[in-house]
Amino acid sequence: MRSDAEEGQPLVKCAAAIVRDDRVLLIRKRGTTALISPGGKLEAGESHLDCLRRELSEELGASLASATYFGTYEDVSVFDQGRSITIVVYICDIAGDPQPHSEIEALEWLPVTCLPGGESTFQRRVIPDIARASGRC
Repeated sequence: MRSDAEEGQPLVKCAAAIVRDDRVLLIRKRGTTALISPGGKLEAGESHLDCLRRELSEELGASLASATYFGTYEDVSVFDQGRSITIVVYICDIAGDPQPHSEIEALEWLPVTCLPGGESTFQRRVIPDIARASGRC
């Protein structure tokens, strides 16, 4: 159970933007409908890259090959009852063929597009920013 102090603090998530062939990998947790980025919440004392390594292994059975900081996004969590969330996004290359593991039910490769879509921050804001940064818009 979270303390009142924790309730008021924004969640911090490290997110992996994995782009291949003009598509970005999103995941869907078991029992949910929202497509989100691979990654997760920082554990105590963990760096962003350590978090990405752990989460990519747990969620996708893949290893982090490289990560480049892309941006930080403030929004409202789609899972935590409207709680504020800070998402630190890294463009990542992975080693291995990603497969759903742990609480992940499905993987989807969505086109990198300039148009926002979906309910997650990743679909509404990050993917269009990736498209703009790569000159697609």
